[in-house]
Amino acid sequence: SGCKVDIAVRDPKRPDRFFAGIACDGGTYARPATARDRDAQLPSVFASLGWHMLHVWSVDWTFDRPKAEQRLLDALRSCSAAAAGGYGTDRRG
Repeated sequence: SGCKVDIAVRDPKRPDRFFAGIACDGGTYARPATARDRDAQLPSVFASLGWHMLHVWSVDWTFDRPKAEQRLLDALRSCSAAAAGGYGTDRRG
């Protein structure tokens, strides 16, 4: 499909499964042909696999990294709790 994610996050309780993807606004962020493809297609493709999509913005990471890290950790904890409810996909997914 051409959809890629920067970081795939495994479920710590089930390492054979992924439950979240993290998109960063680095080099791969600009690759899709249009912003619409990136912002609409990517989340829907990964949602169909049971993944939660998260974003890390370089400006936030640069100017207030502790807050950006905490926001990401909180979001991952929330996604992990949802994954425990049956979400996520195996390595092939």
